Amino acid sequence: MEKDVSLSPGHLPVPISTGHTGEENELATTVPRDRLLPLAPSVTPVTLYEAWQMGERLSGIFLLYGHPHVLRLSQKLACRILLQPEPMMVLDGANTFDPYLVSELARKVGQTPEEFLRRIRVSRSFTCHQMLSLIRQVEKAARQWNSCLILLLGPLTTFYDESVPNHEAWAIFRAFVSELNRLSQAGFRLLLACQQPAAATGRVFVKKLKLCALGVASCWPTEVADQGVKDWLLVQVEKPAGTDRHWLVRQGEIFRPRSYLS
Repeated sequence: MEKDVSLSPGHLPVPISTGHTGEENELATTVPRDRLLPLAPSVTPVTLYEAWQMGERLSGIFLLYGHPHVLRLSQKLACRILLQPEPMMVLDGANTFDPYLVSELARKVGQTPEEFLRRIRVSRSFTCHQMLSLIRQVEKAARQWNSCLILLLGPLTTFYDESVPNHEAWAIFRAFVSELNRLSQAGFRLLLACQQPAAATGRVFVKKLKLCALGVASCWPTEVADQGVKDWLLVQVEKPAGTDRHWLVRQGEIFRPRSYLS
């Protein structure tokens, strides 16, 4: 595991769409005006932080899936956890770790960017084989780093690569999930941010991940009735059972595009 915080966004191995397509996608909705008042005007990391009880250092798998913006939202949540403080390992399968975002959030809570960044170790993968290799190696590296928190950004991105035969992708995925469960039982917290595939696929990996996750939240585009805008996201907590939390996010306000990531 090597420290790697290079700033180049690189190239995603699989194109990611912002549309709501594919068998993995399970939520499409229009929010009527009378539901707007109970919904918070924006999502902040503390909402998922509380819903998933991340302050209690629970071990387990926590899954945030759907719209590509889950990659940024998960990094915001991870930065909230860093306030405890706690070191973090990042396994980046979509080449999307953003040190500028981490630095910005650090300043907002009155800490220096260096304070946050020095507690983060990043390793990148560009194939599903490499992601499996990283998850198999991460325990030793995490224990040396004294970290029980592992953030996986786009870990399934390369699993959708059509150049990888279907049977091979599933075999690697099953081994990947087995490693996740082993790490969870060993006391690690694993926060997975999985964006939707670009096209319809029978590789319903997210559906399988949800079965073994302690916490699950989805993030999908939605249209707010009578508002004249269509750039909203609806975030819903699906696990733990009995948690009734959902929020509206306006993409242009919460996830401002940055030139170096465009």
